[in-house]
Amino acid sequence: MAKNTCTCENKNTCDNSELIAKLEAEFNEVADRFERLNASISQGDKFAKKVGYEQADLLCQQYDAMKEYRNILAIRIALLKRKK
Repeated sequence: MAKNTCTCENKNTCDNSELIAKLEAEFNEVADRFERLNASISQGDKFAKKVGYEQADLLCQQYDAMKEYRNILAIRIALLKRKK
């Protein structure tokens, strides 16, 4: 489990703006990596031949996992923003 890095003296009164900012930065990083991976695997067989079919299959699985992770981050951000 991730360590709580909130810098507020009283964590109970800490608003969500710091957490939202961290999640948005993480979302942007994941989204960028996701788009770069998508560009690579979109090359299809050319990409698979370049990296090997086993690696290409694993990268496709990684793509699916990153997509889910990115979506979860987006939902978490939206929920936190709604609570503000």
